[in-house]
Amino acid sequence: MTSQFSDAFSRSITTSACEQLEQQGYVIIDRMFGSQQSQLFLEEMNFLMDNGFVKPNKTQFATPEGAVALFTKPNIYELDLHDVNIRKMLTEFNELFDRGGDDLVSALNHHLPCLQLVSGPNGKTIKLQINKGNGGCFPHHYDNPGRPNKRQLTCLLYLNKDWKNGDGGELQLTPFLGKKVIIEPLFDRFVIFYSDRVLHRVLPAVVMRHCFTIWIDGSQTNTDDDVLLKAKHIDASEQGFMQSVEALRRSPLQRVLSRSIYAEEYEQSLRECMKDSDGGDVMISAHRLHLRAASANPRLQAFVDRCRQYRQENDC
Repeated sequence: MTSQFSDAFSRSITTSACEQLEQQGYVIIDRMFGSQQSQLFLEEMNFLMDNGFVKPNKTQFATPEGAVALFTKPNIYELDLHDVNIRKMLTEFNELFDRGGDDLVSALNHHLPCLQLVSGPNGKTIKLQINKGNGGCFPHHYDNPGRPNKRQLTCLLYLNKDWKNGDGGELQLTPFLGKKVIIEPLFDRFVIFYSDRVLHRVLPAVVMRHCFTIWIDGSQTNTDDDVLLKAKHIDASEQGFMQSVEALRRSPLQRVLSRSIYAEEYEQSLRECMKDSDGGDVMISAHRLHLRAASANPRLQAFVDRCRQYRQENDC
């Protein structure tokens, strides 16, 4: 049985949209559900926020000492919809979780069967997010950091009716050694990107920002070829460098290198996100420790240096 969202997904998840997703790693679809439906989503989010169900973001982070700590991102409030008792209070989001998500998966699998996206309640996560402004943001990251995570696609719907330039909260995508892409969080705008190969962050928001995310799993975790960087993948020579870059642009292996290639941007985004709150210094220390460990491998460091030179030469 299809959901009330089936027509919207059939209309918007087209061959052209999926070709863009496949070729550039992301696609933007405006007027996804229509203003009336998106307004209903927004009203349910505000109901949950007003009644105390949406809580401050808590992020697990591995410290340099190896422990796992919980840190709070300032001004970021979230709610995961896996709790059936929460969903029972929500007409629209309950329908989206129960049946609408499967209609989205079906539409994507129809055009991109190679993704082998998973249907059913265990194949997706829906998280609501309210950024209260005051500089609230997210640092650079991948939504799928590696095994055992199975996230294949990230789907975002923005619900900001009066957003204007200067309000902040834009999504910044950083394709591997490519030009940055800044996406305004406009009302009823839907963005899809690969969870394991699109580095991204959220820029500081000045005003309140609403969105929700649907993460869709693939049937398998990343393979060894997606997570184990080998010498053959990092050719810094004049003949082989661009071949390595083109392969990494299409591969989750880029995750192994991005923190070193974009070292300064990573640290700056951590500072902007955490400000003076607990955890900021720990995160920056862990970042610098990662950089030192990577630089101890001469071949890896030579390739990183060549990538950083390429960035400078091509303004990317």
